[in-house]
Amino acid sequence: MNASGASSVDVDTLMARIRAEVVRRKQVDAAVPAATVQTVVLRSLPMPQLPKPQFSIAEGYHLNDFLALHDQDFVDAAYRGLLKRTADVEGKNYFLEGLRSGRLSKIEILGRLRYSPEGRRRGLQVRGLLPAFAVQHASRLPIVGSLVAFVMGLVRMPRYIRNLQGLEGYQHQRNAELEAAIRQLAQAVDVNESSLGREIARSSEATNDALHRAETKATQNIGELDRQIDAVADELNAQLATLTELVAANRRELASWREAVAQREANALVRVGEMEQRIATAEAHADAFAKSAALFHSDREALEARMIQVETGRKALESRMVQFELDRHTMEGRIGQIEVHKGETDRRLIGMIALAQESSTQLAAAQRQAVDVIERRFDVFDKALSAERGSGQTAQLRLTERIARVEGRVHEHSQRFGRTFTPIQPGASEIPASTRSRFEEMYFAFEQRFRGSREDISKRVGYYLPLLRDSVVGKQGAAVLDVGCGRGEWLELLRDENIGARGIDINEAMAKDCIERGLDVQVGDAIAHLRELPDNALGALTGFHIIEHVPLDTLIELIEEANRVVQPGGLLIFETPNPENVVVGACNFYIDPTHQRPLPPVLTQFLVEAGGFVDVAIHRVNAELLPRVLDEPGESDPPALRTALAYLRQVFLCAPDYAVVGRVA
Repeated sequence: MNASGASSVDVDTLMARIRAEVVRRKQVDAAVPAATVQTVVLRSLPMPQLPKPQFSIAEGYHLNDFLALHDQDFVDAAYRGLLKRTADVEGKNYFLEGLRSGRLSKIEILGRLRYSPEGRRRGLQVRGLLPAFAVQHASRLPIVGSLVAFVMGLVRMPRYIRNLQGLEGYQHQRNAELEAAIRQLAQAVDVNESSLGREIARSSEATNDALHRAETKATQNIGELDRQIDAVADELNAQLATLTELVAANRRELASWREAVAQREANALVRVGEMEQRIATAEAHADAFAKSAALFHSDREALEARMIQVETGRKALESRMVQFELDRHTMEGRIGQIEVHKGETDRRLIGMIALAQESSTQLAAAQRQAVDVIERRFDVFDKALSAERGSGQTAQLRLTERIARVEGRVHEHSQRFGRTFTPIQPGASEIPASTRSRFEEMYFAFEQRFRGSREDISKRVGYYLPLLRDSVVGKQGAAVLDVGCGRGEWLELLRDENIGARGIDINEAMAKDCIERGLDVQVGDAIAHLRELPDNALGALTGFHIIEHVPLDTLIELIEEANRVVQPGGLLIFETPNPENVVVGACNFYIDPTHQRPLPPVLTQFLVEAGGFVDVAIHRVNAELLPRVLDEPGESDPPALRTALAYLRQVFLCAPDYAVVGRVA
């Protein structure tokens, strides 16, 4: 066995040496011709640099800076100069196609880029571009464009001739430069062709020599290799004989091993039979044990399931006990909250009852005061009727009608309060002239105290600006007339919004103050002024806290005149105190002694619609001025309390003012 191992090592070593020698000789043969090949170095072709007009990016240009360029250079320069970026493929192809086909001129391309949204954002100045682009654009107009193009063609004919002559010279120059570049390239090609022919001939000779030397050396190497192969074959034959003897010896030894193995197999079969008997016995014992284990396992699973049920029941009982305890605490808390809320509700009900009683007392006092005012006015009417008895039958009839209406109201009050009033006879004026003049002198100070600051009034009337902007005032610039303009807060706001407006007021002191503030205000009667205006002369007529100062007939005439002088699409806006608010209707309205009567919103809306206006709407405003004395009803409040709170909020906390807004059809 040792001799066999040594022989195999010698054969492997010999084969490795043969393979290494073959690889080495292949590398030598391949390297011989490669060493004789020389690299041919050709002369590089010169790239002609044709001169081009130079364009530099700057912050401002002249038109001629771009017109000196042509075709693709022109389009690239226009994008880089005007838009500060390279041209996109689509835009570049579009302008090149238009330029080459004659559909677009250079000036039109520059104008479109410069005055595009992107070009306007860049804002670069190109002197001379705007007039030239305007003329080009005008020449594209139908009919007129042809005439403009013809006239401009005649005017620019000398310039066109000079441009053509310059372009012809430029083209000749470019052609000469191209011819020079082509000649230079041809010379370089001739030189490279001669060099390449010489190198090819020299390389062919060197290759032939190298092949001849390689062939001679290969013949020598093959002879040497044959001798080495013969020596190796002899050595292999000797080793093969040795290996044959070793194989025969190994076969004899293998036969003896087989006999020993057969004996061992027989002994093993006997032992296997014994083991199979033992295994069968063990399997019987294992089956019995498995049955016992299965019974035990089933009993254990049943016991574990029962334990799980017991544990689940225990946890459910504990959870119910915890939930019961939480429900008990929650119920105790809710009972406490209900008791607190009940006490709070009792206090609020007592307060509201007291407030209702106080309001009822104030309302009764206001009604009594109104009855006294009516009685005094009856006296005034009696005196006025006596003074005006000789003024004519028409005035007497009108005054008789008004007295009849007043007597009807007195009769209603007498039935309500259980008092009897004696009807008065016609005569006397409503307010003595001396009293009226003295109060007019005080009215400006009265407004300063009770109307509110100028800043507050400006914020309030700003609510109506969007309405004007959506009408002919905002869309067509129509004028606004404010009757009873007072201190002029509304006129100042309109002036700041660049809306043309003027005002009229009967109070000289207020009108003078407005004029000193630079406002367009005149002293006079609003009805008389409207009668002098032509139809559709105004975009809007406004009046803030003015209609409650005039009698009903005057208000109707004011509305009718407004419908005549306001143009279609114009607005009528009147703001007045809102008697839906009990405090306003019963108390605050009468702070101003010049107020005639409260005007409910539905009545004012009816009068405006009867006057010819459409889309008449009521806007309840200035609710934010009221104090928040009553809270919103809560979901937990009793229904009766929620109803009472809602009613009190409706009559005490509704908007103190409202505006009627109508549109002329």
